[in-house]
Order: sequence, then C-alpha cells, then structure tokens
Amino acid sequence: MKQKENLSTMTVHELVDWLDKQYPHRCIRETESTADAHRRAGKRDVVDTLINRLQREENASHPQISL
Repeated sequence: MKQKENLSTMTVHELVDWLDKQYPHRCIRETESTADAHRRAGKRDVVDTLINRLQREENASHPQISL
C-alpha cells in the first residue's frame, strides 16, 4: 500500500496500518524515562485496541463455516 500524504483521506484500515507503523511494539530503551515509556505504551495500546476491534468486526461480518 502506498502511504497517502493526507491522513484525512485515508480509509480506516489505512489509518490503523499507519498508526501500527508509527507506534510499533518495542522494549523500553536504556535512555528512556519511565514516564516516556508509559506514554509510548499507552499510544501502542490504543493501536492494539483499534486492530482488535477491526478484526472482531471483520470476523462478525464474515463468519466462518464449521464443518
């Protein structure tokens, strides 16, 4: 996917993908303060919440058939 310049023109999936790349999972750095690590973790938690919500909605609209 080519990243669009304007966030307001992105689809929801494109925006969540962009956020996922901006705030990746990572360990605390030696030079990072506890406050900064908590702030970053909070941002990442929002991204994870959005990803999970989108996955649940997609699964609900496309239920799998059990055989």
